[in-house]
Amino acid sequence: MSTLRITLPAALLWTGLVLFGAACGAGPGYELIDESDGKADGSPALLPMTDADRKAYLRDAALFVATDVAAMDLVNGPAGKDAFSPSEAVTCRFSEPSADNLPGTGKSPKFACTIAGADGPDEVKVKYGTSNGELYGELISSRLLWALGFGADRNYAVRVTCLDCPKDDPWEAYQAYPRPYTGPREATRAFPSAIVERKFAGKKMVQCAKIDGARCLAEVPDEKQGWSWDEVDRLKADVGGDAKVQWDAFKLLAAFMKHADNKMANQRLVCLKGGIGTDGKCHRPFILVQDGGATFGGGAQTIFNIINDNTKARLQAWADEPVWQDRRRCKANVDSRFTLSDPTVTEAARQFLAGLLAQLTPDQQLALFTAARVAEHGELVRTDKLRELFPKADLGEAGLRRLFPEEDPGAPIPDQHVVNAAVWVLAFQAKLAELGQPCGG
Repeated sequence: MSTLRITLPAALLWTGLVLFGAACGAGPGYELIDESDGKADGSPALLPMTDADRKAYLRDAALFVATDVAAMDLVNGPAGKDAFSPSEAVTCRFSEPSADNLPGTGKSPKFACTIAGADGPDEVKVKYGTSNGELYGELISSRLLWALGFGADRNYAVRVTCLDCPKDDPWEAYQAYPRPYTGPREATRAFPSAIVERKFAGKKMVQCAKIDGARCLAEVPDEKQGWSWDEVDRLKADVGGDAKVQWDAFKLLAAFMKHADNKMANQRLVCLKGGIGTDGKCHRPFILVQDGGATFGGGAQTIFNIINDNTKARLQAWADEPVWQDRRRCKANVDSRFTLSDPTVTEAARQFLAGLLAQLTPDQQLALFTAARVAEHGELVRTDKLRELFPKADLGEAGLRRLFPEEDPGAPIPDQHVVNAAVWVLAFQAKLAELGQPCGG
């Protein structure tokens, strides 16, 4: 796998950026399953999970493992033999919809596709479409969570060639399941804007609705699997110390990212490596966000809490939304469709999260948004809007030339620009500065 390096020009740094010091505390020290294969080989069998089991696991679940934030490779992302290079050409064969590969409960276009590998067939989930904001939100959010030490699936921005793909929208074939797709096919079909997903290394724990001894006879419906933010908040109400700080920091980070579509199915409960005991119970439960596609936008819409394009990786919508709903009360700001709505946190949690984010170097910040290929989204921003959003940035003629080097240097500066990674960095740094101010008191 090749690697890329990206350097942020010093002239693009927002003047007045404050760094907030090192992260406090440490993670639980759990060993994650080797990301090169994501399997818990040799683990004892996990007994079916009851509702009471699930509540106990969620109460005790960890959610953070300390990383060397400044050393994390945000361009290439998580390494491993099953990783993909930035914009790697991936050829795969369209996987016919089945009960085993239906790719989630959401509405974002996606399909399963099988890569012919030396170790056998390798089925991956593909999200696609230049205008699909989830491609960008998913990559940004999952890579940021990973870099800071929170759990996330591994996503890679690639170029996909699909063999024997439906000529119509492949997502329609999955939406029509269980009816078979009978429409025309294309021998090869290109998806130049796509991401492929590798699951977080941990055994997914599924709640059973009906159990007979060690057998799960019926699972709880998919939309009721996972976990909700208010539920975990209640279950962890009596938790103190580092665990309390980390949970509140997790809520604050989700609000920071504007994780608006936070239904239960978009969060996951897993068991880490070595966590299944001889009693068939999980002794190392771990919780994570498993779908962050509706992030880095403006949150759910005020009327009916609708999730739309403005919710998914829209620079202007994200930059317009403050971090805090009420900083004096440590009440974060996120308009949510479900149960994460303006969460209240502690000052210790703010310090913890701000300390983690402050360890990201300017080059890493640029790498985060470059890796997501945000310019391909095609969002346009007017010059006067940029100056309104970032009053401390150097956005005179020379500054705009530096900010948009891809524009014709011989032509007059245009009235509007394609939002690129450097503009996202300005917004990110503005959020860091806002998060750097104490809350409460």
